[in-house]
Amino acid sequence: MTLNHLGFDFKILIGFEDFFTFTSIFLSMNKLLILLVFTTAFSIPLQAQKVTYRDQTIYVDDEPYLIMKKSGTFMPNYSIQTLDGEEFAMARYDKVSGTGQRYIITFVSDGQRGGMRYDISFGKKLAKELVESHVVKNAKFNPDGEKRFLLANPMPGANTTTNNTTNTSNETTIVHDGVERDHSQPIYIQGLNITQAGITIGTYKTKTSATDGKINNILSFYLPDGTKVAEATVNQMGGNCKITTLKDNKLRTINITVTADFDQAKEVAKYLSEHYYL
Repeated sequence: MTLNHLGFDFKILIGFEDFFTFTSIFLSMNKLLILLVFTTAFSIPLQAQKVTYRDQTIYVDDEPYLIMKKSGTFMPNYSIQTLDGEEFAMARYDKVSGTGQRYIITFVSDGQRGGMRYDISFGKKLAKELVESHVVKNAKFNPDGEKRFLLANPMPGANTTTNNTTNTSNETTIVHDGVERDHSQPIYIQGLNITQAGITIGTYKTKTSATDGKINNILSFYLPDGTKVAEATVNQMGGNCKITTLKDNKLRTINITVTADFDQAKEVAKYLSEHYYL
């Protein structure tokens, strides 16, 4: 007895086989399509933001995020501001022996500093770091963003140390306001006057003292109204310079390599200006 006797038609049987094969492929393609849609939907939020820097403004996905004003053309300085013009940080080019070319980024509120290596696209790199650190939140400066930025960009080859132990006496902290100006501009010494951005921001006085056979310069710094803001002691041959700031009664130490008293005064004044003591 053959299959034909039982009423089977081989063409119909083959037709059923093709149908089930087609159905299986169709369902597999649907599963693949659903998986692709699902994966794409969840990957969209993870896409990197588009950060651009143009016309003195940083944009995130073409929306203004913050202002970054550039001054100068060769190794320019940058003033970093919220969209309403409040400066909260600045970036200044600096070249230090042993550390190479870098920018120092100083935050205004607490004087904390970070550093980034210089290259030809520094402005764009700084913009990206500021955005990724979320230094601005709801159009306002974000202190938590500052912490993230400084963790990601510590000072390279820093030679400045801070003693955060304040004076334990009951002395009253001196409060003073410096002269309003662009703190990113160079410091100049003209006689005993200290100028920045074409403005006299203070004065200094110098005297000498001998300790253990070594001669030290003692430099005192004043605001234009005569308020004393700091005193520094450094050997005439350079080296560690101890700076006492009267505003918060703290002692800091920086390294100075120059020997002339007016050059030493310039280095200390630069430090005081960067940290908003002068």
